[in-house]
Amino acid sequence: MIPYFESMEKIQVTLGETESADGIEEESWLDTVVKTLDTISKHFSTELEREPGAPEYLQPYGKVPYMSMPPMRLLSLAVLLNAWLGWVLHEKGLDIYGEFKLNESYEFGRILSLEGITP
Repeated sequence: MIPYFESMEKIQVTLGETESADGIEEESWLDTVVKTLDTISKHFSTELEREPGAPEYLQPYGKVPYMSMPPMRLLSLAVLLNAWLGWVLHEKGLDIYGEFKLNESYEFGRILSLEGITP
């Protein structure tokens, strides 16, 4: 099972440690929050890979673990952040806007791919 709650708690604790809940102090943000998100994404990508129905990515040299694949590491981070954003934006009364922007951005990228456009 995907550890949404535990990962969301880690984000909250990290934001609290850096006093970034309502404002970003760039140095501590980079040193602490980004490193924590990287660590969480490694674990989370492994959990995503274990999900029933998760596709395998095979290369001539064998199966590539999600943790080693930039798109899957970023997907794991996006899924986790999406869960956290769903909570925090709802808490702040901004959930409708957040949901719209997340769907809009995903669809934008998908359409680029359908049209054969590479960013």
